[in-house]
Amino acid sequence: MPLSSNAKGSCRLSRSAQTAGAKDAHAAAALGRPAWLLLEHVPYWRWRGAAGRWYSTARQFRQHRPGDWGGAIDDIAVALKA
Repeated sequence: MPLSSNAKGSCRLSRSAQTAGAKDAHAAAALGRPAWLLLEHVPYWRWRGAAGRWYSTARQFRQHRPGDWGGAIDDIAVALKA
């Protein structure tokens, strides 16, 4: 199945995407869906800098220190409560 068909089908199932995978985040954000992305402390180059540079609907949650996912998960918990 082509990526575009798969992405459209996935986005129809939910209003947003929460992922640690770049393919799903790119697809959701390219289709204008909110996408929350867990990123390593030093992420892949496409995700460096402001998410809005590529997609206005993408939101990044990065490790505060290499190998420490707890801070990024805490940041997501705060965002969910907001």
